[in-house]
Amino acid sequence: MRIFINEIIKVFSKKSVIAIMLVLVILNSVILNVNENNRGKGYKPSEYRAICNDLESMTTQNAYENVSQKLKKLYMFTLFESGESAENNLFTDSDSDIKKAYEEYKSGNYLEYTNAIFSEIRLYTQLKNELESCTKYAEYLQSINDNAEKMISMSIFSEPGTFSYNNISKTPQAYENLKGTKLEFGASSGVKMATSFLATDIIAVIMIMVIVSTLVTKEKELCQLGLVKTTYKGRYC
Repeated sequence: MRIFINEIIKVFSKKSVIAIMLVLVILNSVILNVNENNRGKGYKPSEYRAICNDLESMTTQNAYENVSQKLKKLYMFTLFESGESAENNLFTDSDSDIKKAYEEYKSGNYLEYTNAIFSEIRLYTQLKNELESCTKYAEYLQSINDNAEKMISMSIFSEPGTFSYNNISKTPQAYENLKGTKLEFGASSGVKMATSFLATDIIAVIMIMVIVSTLVTKEKELCQLGLVKTTYKGRYC
């Protein structure tokens, strides 16, 4: 731990390194913000946060049912908007429910978070997908077991002792402790976007290169690079 702390001090003792890191962090924040606001999702990050805040007080199951019902209504409203009959085969609502939905549509108060019906649909669709991942987590874990059994039954993976066979056999075991886990819903869209964004990966690689080059040059300046030869298979530079 002491060696690790000393290496960190070496890296950040240079003002130039601190400046480069700050520039890269700020650059990454700006790029993420621009990307989040211009992804063509149809809704704004502030609108996504608003609906997540409203769903926080509900259980995951209740939130999923609430969002599903609202999304179903919104699709029905698109039929009203296009002038088509609401008594479409896609829906199984009773006449009274359709009439009630039509009255709500005419009032114009059905848009809660955005200013357009298709933006509202995209927003609720995003939330439904996220909530569905939580409510159907047990089914997801079961599908891992089912897929492993199917793959092992295939001739190309069925030979015991091979890498493929061992890998497939161990996969269900790795998820065994997760059975019975109940996932709680959280606003994860921004986190997923940031962690899967290519620009963030590139900036992270640049940061690592800066840190490594700083450590090497610092040791060279202090004439400590020769100590590498005392390590296992060390080489003197």
